[in-house]
Amino acid sequence: MIAILHSSYIAVLCVVLISGCVRPNIRYIESGSMSARAALQTGAAPLYHEVTITRPADDSAPRFCLRLLDGRIIDQASLTYNGLRQAGLKEVHRDYRRQYYDKRLGTHRDVSHEFATRGISCLFVGDTLVELLLRDDVAISREDEKRFYTLPLSQADLEQVFGPPDKVLDGHHW
Repeated sequence: MIAILHSSYIAVLCVVLISGCVRPNIRYIESGSMSARAALQTGAAPLYHEVTITRPADDSAPRFCLRLLDGRIIDQASLTYNGLRQAGLKEVHRDYRRQYYDKRLGTHRDVSHEFATRGISCLFVGDTLVELLLRDDVAISREDEKRFYTLPLSQADLEQVFGPPDKVLDGHHW
């Protein structure tokens, strides 16, 4: 009888623990060439602390501009190797060759240049900017509005800049 109670107790405990661990703790959204991540917390609206824009200089990308912590504004036309150097972003030199996964081609490519400053990372393959990663403290605006939203972004802020999401996925990050 004690073995049955013990087994039942363990089974109930496992169900309680697993149900708490299975709850999604991160939200991913995509809208065109933009994807964003937010930590999910019970009772709180998601705040997107990381925004990635692939091929940000392409005509298909949403038109936007960035405001750096020191107040400088970088418009989309300046998202070039020379433009980012002139904006004061520092080139990152690594002891290894960084790889970039190109979803469109389904292959890994060598990153030729990487620029970074607090909250921003820019990856180049050749002379082409292939990825712009934004994190906390950077501000972004639609190019035609010039109303800046500082990361982390609310869902409404994100949609104001990039439009409604094409895909929303809740998942787990361990």
